[in-house]
Amino acid sequence: MQFNDINVTDDKTYLDMVQKGVDNTWKIYETHDYKKCLNGLDTFNGQFNQTTTLTLVFGEIQYGYCILGAATLYLEGYGDHYKEIALELFERVIEIYSIVKNRTALSEWDFDTLQIVEAGFAGGPFLKGLLKLYENKVIDETSLTRFLPIAESMMRFLYRLPEWGGFNRCGLRYTSMMYFAKLFPKSQEAEKCEKMSHMLAEESLGRWTIEDTAFYNGIWLVCLMEYLEETGKWNAKIETVLRYYSAYYTHIQTPEGGMPDYGDSHPREFGCTALGISFLEWAASKFSDGRVKYAAMKLVDFGVKFYGETGGAYSLWMCRAYLLSADVIRKNKVEPILPPYESGEVMEDLIGKKICFRNKNDDTYFLLNYRDEGNFAAPARLNMLHTIPAPAEKNHHGHADENSIVMYYYKGKPLLFDGGYRDAIATDGHYRADFYHNRVVMRNGRIYQEKGLLEFSKNIGTYLKVNTEKIYYHVMNDVEISRTSVDDTHHHTVWDRTVCHFVDKNVFAVIDSIKATKQYEYTFGPMWFSGEITKDNETSYFLKSNTPKHTGPEGTEDLGLRVAFVRNDLKTSVESIRRVGTDGQQCVSQYFSEFLLRDEYVYFVTLLMPEQNAKDKARNDLIIASAESNLSGDGKCMSLKLDIDESTYTVAHKMDLEKGIYDLKTKPSYGFEAGKATYGDFTTDALLAVFKEDDEKVEYEAAMVTRIDYMNAAVFKAPEISFGKNDLTNSTGSINYYKWKDRIVKK
Repeated sequence: MQFNDINVTDDKTYLDMVQKGVDNTWKIYETHDYKKCLNGLDTFNGQFNQTTTLTLVFGEIQYGYCILGAATLYLEGYGDHYKEIALELFERVIEIYSIVKNRTALSEWDFDTLQIVEAGFAGGPFLKGLLKLYENKVIDETSLTRFLPIAESMMRFLYRLPEWGGFNRCGLRYTSMMYFAKLFPKSQEAEKCEKMSHMLAEESLGRWTIEDTAFYNGIWLVCLMEYLEETGKWNAKIETVLRYYSAYYTHIQTPEGGMPDYGDSHPREFGCTALGISFLEWAASKFSDGRVKYAAMKLVDFGVKFYGETGGAYSLWMCRAYLLSADVIRKNKVEPILPPYESGEVMEDLIGKKICFRNKNDDTYFLLNYRDEGNFAAPARLNMLHTIPAPAEKNHHGHADENSIVMYYYKGKPLLFDGGYRDAIATDGHYRADFYHNRVVMRNGRIYQEKGLLEFSKNIGTYLKVNTEKIYYHVMNDVEISRTSVDDTHHHTVWDRTVCHFVDKNVFAVIDSIKATKQYEYTFGPMWFSGEITKDNETSYFLKSNTPKHTGPEGTEDLGLRVAFVRNDLKTSVESIRRVGTDGQQCVSQYFSEFLLRDEYVYFVTLLMPEQNAKDKARNDLIIASAESNLSGDGKCMSLKLDIDESTYTVAHKMDLEKGIYDLKTKPSYGFEAGKATYGDFTTDALLAVFKEDDEKVEYEAAMVTRIDYMNAAVFKAPEISFGKNDLTNSTGSINYYKWKDRIVKK
């Protein structure tokens, strides 16, 4: 059965996918030489003291996912063949253990670090599979006892595995310990494991501990779902947090069905990210929400289409997620509902801190991430700060990507995309540093001999904490506008990024305004990345992706992005960089490098427009030629004016949020004369205003406004009232309207 051309998932959908994964894996496992992992193993030098699940000594025999999948398929009636697979793999692990014990004279410490069964990622599925077999009398107590020393070794390894905060790795640990305690209640490690499991899970139960990366959130979520299902724990706090995230992921999902690759993630990632399918199915069932159900279906469909039947969607890595999904669907079957894919904040501006722009056809997806490290989840962040050797990242696996454009998809093709995760486990912070992202990069000092902003900005990438907040999100006429702010105390700046989406016009304008908070030398400017960048003129460039992970569907081979800088008085540079694991990627920047006084402002305006053919180019050329920007209001305001098709737009932008405040001792202390600025034919004190003009009329909307003049005549004026006894000055003043819209008919 299908809904909106996507297969509706049920329990059999997921069991069949697990079956295909087991069958594909068994073709490899059945005849492979599993003992060759012992070749050259030197176990007498005590070299196994490194405790990380990312280096597997016995990587070829990590059978946990296959044992869990095969055991479940047998119990679901898929045939005795799967019982034999599970038992065969179980015996192989016992055999390897016996050989190592007989061949070596290791201390317990060194033996525990061998990870004959990797205890984190594979440990939970392995033990869960054994638990299923034991509870259904497929293996007996004697067989289980033979595995006990291996299982205890796994747990001792987990005791000393760095926690790295109450996040994904923590979830892997507490699920493994939970299943161990259930399977071996008489073990000498059982009491400690059960107690530690609950303590590790505590930070995830109804608290904001999630990381700023969709990649690792999938691991955290599947572990949390398993824990809640096994323990039956539930309360209002847990419900509130998980209800939030179910809506969050539904809203942030890309048109093609994947999740955006912000933070530690890879482009179009499925594996780790897609473990969250179990959470979406679980939440859809728990909250009877058809919109979340559709998100789960869409993510599965994405995996099948992009990764085929030999990997990705059918990988046994997904086993634990699929089996949990099948279980929860049986409890409450939910019919899918198409979510309302609308522009706006992705939930709110405290935890998520993201804004997504879409259009009615849902072929535009433009994601702004302004999440900082935050002042919540302190225990998790502090734990990670003291344990993880990754100084280039935030203490929740986020990057230095505040106010960055993580992703701009059009017609299924990435026009702008994030920098990727890393090339290898140990790197100097790739690709977390601020100069890998589509954002403004700040540096103190001036460019001297460097050839451009990128060369000047490159450094080791140590993360410097900043604070961010949303200023506003408005829809004015047919323009969606967000403004988010980054307070960067290290670089003595406050940077606001305002994104204007001309929805029906398929045009984005990005206004970056930077205030100097110290009299100092500064270098900064916006960077825009792609695979290939062709210069059109001094301020206009054509960007086109060229990596396999950033291709579009058939028919988009020539589709790219026109990037145009409206200001022509600033320098630009095109430079090369290794990014998304690929050499020769390019970056175009416009930058300022001068001395600034305290509270002085600098701004940039960048137009972003898809371009595929000569017709698109001709239209974009006209828009670029019409665009102009000007300072006003004593250098504290600026305007953007441009012609798009049959309309002329003027965006009135107050860079200084306090312009108009003339007396901080008493309230009210705001006035039109102090706050006004002139933007061509318009004068207003509005914080933000959009004027859309044609031959017959002017349509306008404004926010935080007391008055608007057009052609030197007031067309809107808020009433003046006296504030009476509550006003110590006993003065009158105009009401500051939060928002106002109207039209002016031209004579």
